[in-house]
Amino acid sequence: MKDTEEGFVPVAPDLPEAPYVSGGVEAFPEPVRSAFPESGTGKFTYRGPLLPILRLMGHKRPGKNHYTRLVTGLTCLAHGTIELVVRERGQETFYDLTHIISNLRLRGKNDAERDISVTISPFFREMYVANRLTWIDVAKRFQIRGSIAKAMYRFCQSHRENPVFRGDIRTLALALNMDLRSPLKETRRQIRDAIAELAEKKVLEKTSILTKGNIVILNRTAEALPSRRRGRRKED
Repeated sequence: MKDTEEGFVPVAPDLPEAPYVSGGVEAFPEPVRSAFPESGTGKFTYRGPLLPILRLMGHKRPGKNHYTRLVTGLTCLAHGTIELVVRERGQETFYDLTHIISNLRLRGKNDAERDISVTISPFFREMYVANRLTWIDVAKRFQIRGSIAKAMYRFCQSHRENPVFRGDIRTLALALNMDLRSPLKETRRQIRDAIAELAEKKVLEKTSILTKGNIVILNRTAEALPSRRRGRRKED
C-alpha cells in the first residue's frame, strides 16, 4: 500500500470495525471511514480502486453485487448529514451540522477497474475522534424513518440519564418542534408512533409510554445511554 496522493492511504490498525450492512451507511468499513491520516493535501482522502476496500470488508473475491452495494453505501454517506446538539449546564446550546463525506467521485464503468475518490469531512472526523458522537449514533440516525422519531432521538441523546423525559405531552411536543396547533389526537398519534419506532430500534425501553392522561415517559435502553467517558467533562 502506497502513501501517495494516487495510492491507498494507510489506516489506523487499532480501531474497531463496525458491522457491515449490505447497501446501508455501514457499507464503508470503520478503519477506512473514520481514520484517514492527513495526506499531503491536508485532506482525509482515499483515491484508488474499489477492490482494496472490499477486501477490507472481508470479500476476497467480490462479485458485481458487492461493488454495487459498496457504491450504494458510499452514496448514502455522501448524502447523509449529522446534526449534533450539545447541551451543557450553565452554557448555551451548540449545533453542529456536517456531511460525512464531503466529496465522492467515481471513474470508469468496469467494476474491477473502477476508481474512486472519497474525502471524509474533516469536521465529521473531528467530532468522531473527539468522542462527541460514535458510529452507533450515525447508524441509528439513518435507520430511523419518521421525522418526529428523529427529533425524539436527538432529544433523547441530549440527556445523560433516565428518565429522559417525564411530563405533559404538550411540553414534549414543544421540545420536538411539533405543530402545537394540531389536534391533540394527531399529536398523540405522532408521539405514540415515534415511541414505537425508537423502541423497535432499541433506543427506548418498552417502559416508555404515552398514558391516557397525556403524560409521556421516555427511558433509554442501556446501550443508548452515553458512557461515562463520553459524558464526563474534563475538569479545568
